[in-house]
Amino acid sequence: MPRFRHSVSLPGLRSPQASSYLLSPWLLASQLVAGVWGVSQPVLEDEVKISSHSGGFGGPLEDFDWFGRSVAHLGDLDGDGFGDLAVGAVRADTGGIDRGVVWILFLDGAGGVRASVEIGSGVGGFAGSLADGDRFGSALANLGDLDGDGVCDLAVGARFDSDGGAKSGAVWILFLRPDGTVRAQQKISATQGGLGPGLDPGDRFGAAVASIGDLDGDGVAELAVGAPYDGDGGARSGAIWILHLTPGGMVAGRSKLSATSGWAGSGLDPGDSFARSLAALGDLDGDGTPDLGAGAIGDDQGGSNAGAVWILFLGSDGSVSASTKIASQTGGFSGALDPEDVFGRSLAVVGDLDGDGVSELVVGADQDDDGGVNVGALWLLFLQPSGVVRGEQKLSATSGNFSGDLDPFDRFAFSLAAIDDLDGDGRAELAVGADADDDGGPDRGAVWILSLCRESDCPVLWSDTATVSLSAGGNQLLTMETGPGLAGYPYLLLGSLSATGPGLTLDGHHLPLNPDPYFELTLIEPSSSPLVGSFGVLDAQAEAPASFALPPTSDPALAGVVAHHAFVVFDASSLEVKATSNALAVSLKP
Repeated sequence: MPRFRHSVSLPGLRSPQASSYLLSPWLLASQLVAGVWGVSQPVLEDEVKISSHSGGFGGPLEDFDWFGRSVAHLGDLDGDGFGDLAVGAVRADTGGIDRGVVWILFLDGAGGVRASVEIGSGVGGFAGSLADGDRFGSALANLGDLDGDGVCDLAVGARFDSDGGAKSGAVWILFLRPDGTVRAQQKISATQGGLGPGLDPGDRFGAAVASIGDLDGDGVAELAVGAPYDGDGGARSGAIWILHLTPGGMVAGRSKLSATSGWAGSGLDPGDSFARSLAALGDLDGDGTPDLGAGAIGDDQGGSNAGAVWILFLGSDGSVSASTKIASQTGGFSGALDPEDVFGRSLAVVGDLDGDGVSELVVGADQDDDGGVNVGALWLLFLQPSGVVRGEQKLSATSGNFSGDLDPFDRFAFSLAAIDDLDGDGRAELAVGADADDDGGPDRGAVWILSLCRESDCPVLWSDTATVSLSAGGNQLLTMETGPGLAGYPYLLLGSLSATGPGLTLDGHHLPLNPDPYFELTLIEPSSSPLVGSFGVLDAQAEAPASFALPPTSDPALAGVVAHHAFVVFDASSLEVKATSNALAVSLKP
């Protein structure tokens, strides 16, 4: 007799619209014994907020400064043993209305601010000329030691600069001192810095910047600059400029990536706003050339402005040799995106959290509605060398163990920057901007310093596909991976037809599955159809396979059902939870 009770049937599944569900006595007992089934692997271990009255930052910040519009890690600028941070406040009125500033924050080991320096019109040693409305600080990138003086240098976008016509945009190269002040500067725009012709009014050159490594082998890293309103492929399709810099910050050469230049068959559409964010990926595919991530927040796959991220595999000349798109149900990504999420607003590369040899990519979606309208969220993507996603985990007001106070319209994850291991605890830190946070006044802005899980704390569930056909049947092949310290521990793969939030919280941890009849089945009857291999012991590599399998000619009325799965790792004798994974989706198609 099928266990699916509804107007349609399928062995092992029950409809998410089934009648009210009570947890079984077995599950209730397990909650009392050690909470095995309610503990999760959180993305987040800790968080610190920096705002006008939090985290030791004195500012001053004013209303509508949008502090946190951009962030960049500067390494240990002042030599005190702790990493430091640059933060853009693009609507600050220092020197004139909306000229913008950059704050240099000297951090302590806990992520708080020990001291700060303001850089802007007439302050912080900056001698460049800014105009009202330039929005200096629109984007930030650590250039390394460009001029060889032993101190890192900083690229700063000013996307509304009008050297080449209204809002054509510009980038400033700032040569810093160890105290955070500016020793010298060089402007790159339509009329300065050797860029030459090519920018048009409204391009917003400088909306994103990323130092991408040495493409041409001249010993100087190249700078990628986003112009998301470039019109090569139609209005606001977007483009990237690859700039070959001199040690003095001038442009020695350039190339362009757009729908009509340097990227054959790009697939960009008008309105995509490609290159609204950029991130250097290192040599992802192992061909000896750095690769690049680029956000396209206006991409409509999954709904209007749901957003997308492009993984671009570059040649030594800066052209695109291959690409992978990550979007709703595309590129291995199975997370739920909604219209207007603007997935891809920000990007950052953190370390190899899961120990597979590939760094993870963090993607901001600052208009995600978890917890309220435009609260914002970020996604941690576990990539393969091909750029395809093999697992993901969301962090928001309702997911990923985040306990901070996020409010509607905060725009959490408008900006992102990896900070490596700030406090020496073995965890990577991440700076996350929420530029419309209201601490101290409306839209003053804030930056969160998040401590991410260690490699051994980051089990990942990944798959070969995000869909299974009802008519043809098929398998979603699943792989469970954890840190090496969990080899030999038992695991249990659980499922839900009722999405991932709010999930279960037991023993202070969150499991990203909602209890329902399918959850009950996977809990009480492991390895029952449609799951194969859902209970067992992790092998010597701390891995295990499983699958979600449907027979041919399954009921077509199930089309559109989405199942989520996550696994738990525990100690067999004590029932102590060791870790749990992200939730991974599979969609049932006709």
